[in-house]
Amino acid sequence: MHQITDQAVSLNKEITQYYGKWPFYCLWEIQESTSILFSILNVGYGLLYIICVTSPRAKMRNTKYTTIWTLICLLAFSAHVSYLHFFKFDYEYNIIANIGISLLNNLIWVGWSLTHWHRRPDDYWKPLVIVALIIITTSLEVFDFPSWWRIFDAYSLWHASTIYIIASWYKFILEDARIESFRKNKGKKIDK
Repeated sequence: MHQITDQAVSLNKEITQYYGKWPFYCLWEIQESTSILFSILNVGYGLLYIICVTSPRAKMRNTKYTTIWTLICLLAFSAHVSYLHFFKFDYEYNIIANIGISLLNNLIWVGWSLTHWHRRPDDYWKPLVIVALIIITTSLEVFDFPSWWRIFDAYSLWHASTIYIIASWYKFILEDARIESFRKNKGKKIDK
């Protein structure tokens, strides 16, 4: 594989994909090691911030509506995963479902920003920036290109870019929870 790729590069020809994958060097005996490393960092940040968001300090409260919404989301996710696992792993269906949920999420946060610009002039724009970054970085998923130095490809760069997005997103959620808690507690000081 690498000999063919070296020859193609020396002749200024297109680099060939092998079974849909670009040629990579194995680092630490791992194929696509940068993608895996960035994925692990994503999981780490995600877990860290989920712990922060769900901690009692976040001062979030459940209402009848948030509980119903949580149940609807859990049921939809369970049905989706069950279908893929027990019936048929349909790649096209999975991609369409994920894009649909992502678009819905983006639309909800754009709607939030547009309806909160007058109440929250200091931070209503933050979800808009995050949504824009999500859309821009998603282009790395859609517009694939040969790996750089046979280490970084579009997919690994997408994983790397989403680390910042995840951190920014959870930071905004925590700030939002503090602001709303402050308002509901009539201006009493709350923990940071």
